[in-house]
Amino acid sequence: MLGGTGLLGSEFKKISDFILSGSEIDIRNQNELFLKLDTIRPDIILLAAAKTNSVEIDKDPISAIDTNIIGPANVTKWCIEKSVRLVYISTDYVYDYRTENHTEDGPVRPYNYYAWTKLGGECSVIGHKNSLIIRTSFGSSKYPYEYGYTNRLVNKDYVDIIAPIIKDLVLSKEVGIINVGTEPKSIWEYAISRNSQVKPLDYKEDTIFTMDLSRLKTFLK
Repeated sequence: MLGGTGLLGSEFKKISDFILSGSEIDIRNQNELFLKLDTIRPDIILLAAAKTNSVEIDKDPISAIDTNIIGPANVTKWCIEKSVRLVYISTDYVYDYRTENHTEDGPVRPYNYYAWTKLGGECSVIGHKNSLIIRTSFGSSKYPYEYGYTNRLVNKDYVDIIAPIIKDLVLSKEVGIINVGTEPKSIWEYAISRNSQVKPLDYKEDTIFTMDLSRLKTFLK
């Protein structure tokens, strides 16, 4: 797993004893990356390493380009050359927030520059025949904020719910793009499921990131 120190990587350490963390590998440096992967020789790579803070990305877009676009391109090249399965963690923010129930083969309209860089990473990964792009959204096991938006609709859920699904997908033979999440809900509904003290708040505009989960439901049967 590349990106093992992040939220998803930390959860994977609790549920998996066979996925190697490669968090010390710099995916931006192709020579270093190839050398270390040639030494490790993984059977599958789960690519979760990314810059995700949208405020920081807006301030420093070059860093996001290096990590979220060039990094996945480097990993994909190695996986293609070595015929290694690649699973890439993307975001539901690549979809148009003004419409709902997005399908995997439907149009995209990234919400912010973070989402644009994740879509840039997808463009490399999709070129590998044995790859799976997971469009998803998850948060820490406890909702940490005082407020939750009532008019932002998502399939987002907590990392301890989403991580086992991702684990099963990693070990599957699924390829292409798949939406991963749970039933649609507002951010406030998501928040109060684990923190009843969260207060409702309207966002400045309605935003809808709900996805069609038909493919996921078929996989989970």
